[in-house]
Amino acid sequence: PDMEGAAAENDNDTIGMLADGSSPWKGSGYNLRLTSDDNLVLQPGTYYFDSVRMSGQATITITGPTEIYVAGEGVFTGGGITNVTEDPHNLTIYSTYSTLDVRGGAGFYGAILAPDSDVTMTGNSGFFGTIVGNTVDLTGTTDVHVDDSLVRDLFGIEPFTPLLVE
Repeated sequence: PDMEGAAAENDNDTIGMLADGSSPWKGSGYNLRLTSDDNLVLQPGTYYFDSVRMSGQATITITGPTEIYVAGEGVFTGGGITNVTEDPHNLTIYSTYSTLDVRGGAGFYGAILAPDSDVTMTGNSGFFGTIVGNTVDLTGTTDVHVDDSLVRDLFGIEPFTPLLVE
C-alpha cells in the first residue's frame, strides 16, 4: 500500500463533526476515535488514518468507492463498517501495521489488503470480498464469500481456491 501517497493526498478534510457535534479526531495527527453510538459517514474517496479505534456501537458508513489507509493500529470494532452499496469493489482497507481487527454485526463488503498484518475478523454475519494478511483469524459464525472479480481487479490474476490453514 502507498501509505506515503495516501498521507500526502487524501479526502480527510471532508470529514466533519459527528452528530453530537464532537470531533472524530483525537490527539495530534489523523487518529480516528469513535465511541458509543457514533456514526461517521465517509463519502467516496481516499482516507488516511494514523490509527483507528472504534468501540461501543460506533459505525463507519461507506456510500461509494472508498479506500481507507491505516498506518498504525486499526481496531474496527463496535458496530463495524457498513458498506451501504453492498458492492465489495467499493471498499478497500489497506494496513501496514502488525495487527488489524475488524468486527461487527453487519455484513462486511470489501477488500482487506494487509500483507504484513495479523488480521482478525470476528462477527456473526457474512464477509463478501477478499482478505490478504500475514495471518487471517476468522472467529464467530462469519461466512466468507470470496469475490473472484475483486481478486482479478485488485491483483490482475485469476483467482484460485482459497487455502485456510488452522
